[in-house]
Amino acid sequence: MGATGEETTPPEPKIPAAVPHGRMDSPAISRAVDEVRQIVESLEQALEQMEEVRELVELADRQKSADEREIETLRRALRKIQPPRGHRDAPHEPGSD
Repeated sequence: MGATGEETTPPEPKIPAAVPHGRMDSPAISRAVDEVRQIVESLEQALEQMEEVRELVELADRQKSADEREIETLRRALRKIQPPRGHRDAPHEPGSD
């Protein structure tokens, strides 16, 4: 109880008031905002570069697959014209005609 006999309530915790608009434009805050903008721009550029690299990797993968198919086709064609090396020099077995 207080000195006057009335019950006192504990003081309410102080809640910081909103920062006045004039203080929002302080040099430190402006620098921080500029730095954040630069970071965002840098990240956007990095993302664009990563997307370009991804596209190049996908293109290289498609080209690799096409090259592998072409090599296999050429190998099959070569086998038709020329048997593998081991088969040509093999001795002829009697009765295999």
